[in-house]
Amino acid sequence: MGASGGELLKQGAWAPATSSELLLHLWITGVAAQLVVGWTVVVVGLRALKAGRWIGRVALAGVVAAVALQVVMHARGAAPQAFYLAPPHADLFLIGALIALRRWRLAGQAMERPIGLLAAAGRLALPFWFWLWPLLAFPRLVLARSLEPREVGAALLAAAVLALATERGVQRPLQRRLEARPMLSLLTCGALVGSLAIGAAALFALDGLPERASAAVRAEEAAVMVRAPLQRRCHMEEAVIPSAAACTVPVGARADVVLWGNSHASHISPALLAWAGSRGHAVRQATMSGCLTLAGRDNGIVSDACARFNRQAIEEWGRVRPAMILVGA
Repeated sequence: MGASGGELLKQGAWAPATSSELLLHLWITGVAAQLVVGWTVVVVGLRALKAGRWIGRVALAGVVAAVALQVVMHARGAAPQAFYLAPPHADLFLIGALIALRRWRLAGQAMERPIGLLAAAGRLALPFWFWLWPLLAFPRLVLARSLEPREVGAALLAAAVLALATERGVQRPLQRRLEARPMLSLLTCGALVGSLAIGAAALFALDGLPERASAAVRAEEAAVMVRAPLQRRCHMEEAVIPSAAACTVPVGARADVVLWGNSHASHISPALLAWAGSRGHAVRQATMSGCLTLAGRDNGIVSDACARFNRQAIEEWGRVRPAMILVGA
């Protein structure tokens, strides 16, 4: 569960540069689809096992598990994964499933109105989100600045109005038509999902649509992907500090300048090598993706792997005592 979110993370969707993408918010449809499919399998399985009475209990357990997963992931510095992947978002989905069951033994009719209000809010939630993100992102792109509170308020109001119009003019009529024809509903959903899957597979196989860019732009992108020697050998994805012998320039020298940090630090290694080489300094690089230079994990910012990497680095710096340590994060 969460393959679409994982792919977004690989593409750098957590980076600030992508925070104004007009269609980035559509990742939630992938999360919703995964949760729907997963919960459908659970419900069908329980009914097949004659254990339908356990559906509510399983949903409640899922809510608790999803909340616990969010807490653990944030504590271990996995906030991007907690945001984009499907399992951490199962709590709200399963709360909706519990409401849909409407099995409130003590409440009786007293809960009908609150549940009805929650159901109405649920019907508006998705169209509201679909409208809100572009209404917030597009003005930021045009104005090249953050929105003021009154502008955010106007976007919220516009999104609410558009969501209501979408729910009444599109979502509700379509739902009524499909509810009356369950087979047509299944075929329609299958066709839509199949079309999306084929389109996504084609885009993935083609590595996007590179032909949209000019030859000069494609050549520049290819050049960006060429990594300098130290970046290629000494920028790590795992919690193993690269050896000093392989990651010191000139080879065999005792490094008096150390480059330590995450990928931001790694990107400056070519400039650092040029600067140090002109002054007769030896450079040692030890960098790890997404790893801030913090040794303790109790701050909730770095992962266990990152903390291990940094402890290894600190031990080495203590032994060799370089004249200069450049920290990049």
